[in-house]
Amino acid sequence: MVDESVIRRIASWRPGTVATSLYLDVDGLRHPRWPDVEQRAEHLFRSARQRAELAPPGTPGEVEKDLAAMRAWLGRGIDRSATRGIGLFSCASQDLFDAVELTTPVRDQVAVDPEPDIAQLCAAAAASWSAIAVAVDKERSRVARLDPEQGARELDLLDDTMPHAVDVDIELAGFERHEEELAREHFRRVARVVSAEMVRAPARYVVLLGSEESVKELEAYLPRHVADLVVGRRPLPGYAPTSQLAAAARDVVEGAQQEQRSAILAALRERAATGTSVATGLDATLAALGDREVGTLVVERTFEAPGGRCEVCRLLVTGPGPCPRCGGSVRGIGNVVDAAVADVFLDHGALEPVEDGSLSDFGRIGALLRRWARPTTGGAGDA
Repeated sequence: MVDESVIRRIASWRPGTVATSLYLDVDGLRHPRWPDVEQRAEHLFRSARQRAELAPPGTPGEVEKDLAAMRAWLGRGIDRSATRGIGLFSCASQDLFDAVELTTPVRDQVAVDPEPDIAQLCAAAAASWSAIAVAVDKERSRVARLDPEQGARELDLLDDTMPHAVDVDIELAGFERHEEELAREHFRRVARVVSAEMVRAPARYVVLLGSEESVKELEAYLPRHVADLVVGRRPLPGYAPTSQLAAAARDVVEGAQQEQRSAILAALRERAATGTSVATGLDATLAALGDREVGTLVVERTFEAPGGRCEVCRLLVTGPGPCPRCGGSVRGIGNVVDAAVADVFLDHGALEPVEDGSLSDFGRIGALLRRWARPTTGGAGDA
C-alpha cells in the first residue's frame, strides 16, 4: 500500500524549473530478465531527453542530472520478490529525489514537467483495499485479513470452538435451549472480536462466509459500523483451507467493486442527462476541479491530454494563454489529466479509473460533484 504521506511529500515539491518522473514495470513474472527491464528504462530515458529538448533552455542539462540519479538508484538492485513497479522522482537542481517501490503494477511512463507526476501513485493508493473475512458456523469461527498486496492472513483472535457444558440431569428441551444459548453467545463473541479488530486496523470491506443461517445469526449481532461494510456473503464449509476462504472472499470483493464502478458510471450518465451536479468533458471537469467541487473523478485509464497550470491560482487548463480565472501566467504540462488525478486525490476526492471506451461520449472524463456544488455541465467536445 502506498503511504499517503509519501505522496503528499512528493506533491509538495515546487521545482524552480523542472522535475522528472519515471514509472517502470519491474514485475518479475512479466519481465524475468533484468537486462530487459534496464532496456525499457533506457527507452524511457531517451524519451525524457527528447521532451527536455522541447522545454525552456537549460532543461536538458537538468534532466540529464535527474536521469543520472535514477540510473544510479536502479543500479543498486531491486528485490523483485515483492516489488512489481517503481516510481522515481527527481529534481536535481534542488537536490530532491524520491523512490517508491510498489507491490502493484504500473505502466511504463516518463514525464518532464514543472512538478512531479504523481498520478500513478495516487491511483495505486486509491485502489488499495483491505477486507476482513469471517467464516462462521454455530460452533467455530475463523477471521482472516485480505489485501491485494499481502494476500490472506488468518488472525488468531479467539478460541474458535464453542464450549459444550453437558448436564445429564437437564431434560432434553432444557438441554436444547442451553445449546441454543451457547450458540448465540458464540455469535455475540465473534461479533465483538470482529468489531474490535476493525477498530484496531480498519478495513474497507467485510465478507461473511458460512451457511445462510449462521451468517444471518452473526450479522444480527454486528454493530452498525461493521454491518454497513458487509459487501457480500458466500456459503463455505468451516473446514475449508485458508486459500479457499481467501478465494471466496476475494471473489466477493471484486464483484462488489465492479458493482460500485457500474453504479458510478450509471450515476454519471443519469446526472449528465439532467445536468445536475455533474461535469463532463475535460474543460468542464477541470473547471469544477478548480472550484474544489469534484467528489468523484471518473476517467478512462489511458486518457492523456496536454494542458497547463496557472502559476498564480494553480487552476488546470487545456489551452494556452493567460489563466481564465485570474489572468496569471500558465505553464505547460505534458499531461493535464494526470495533474487532475493528483489534485483530486490530494483534495480527498475519490478516483474511479474505467476501461477505455466507457466514457467515449463524454470526452473520456467526467466528475460527480459534491452535494453542495452548483450544477455544471459540459459536452464531449470539451475534450
